[in-house]
Amino acid sequence: MNDNFFPTALIGPISVGVGSQLKCYDVGVITKSHCKSERRYLNHAALVVGYTEDYWILKNSWGKYWGENGYFRIKRNDENTCGVATVASYPTLD
Repeated sequence: MNDNFFPTALIGPISVGVGSQLKCYDVGVITKSHCKSERRYLNHAALVVGYTEDYWILKNSWGKYWGENGYFRIKRNDENTCGVATVASYPTLD
């Protein structure tokens, strides 16, 4: 799965799995060289809360003193950077 489906689904937050190796993140856009994308490394959950043409905006659960005021950015359209689309889920309302 790739991350192209997110914009059509982004009417609310999307739960995704990422690797906890991102605990050392400070600022900037995360690329494939900063993390592993394989399912076995996806051991932490975060929420995709927005996007730009270049990156996803995610909210983390580690508080506002982590990352960019509790948020981080992952490069979009780059072969599922950090496995962001591997275990993504969102609710649907009928």
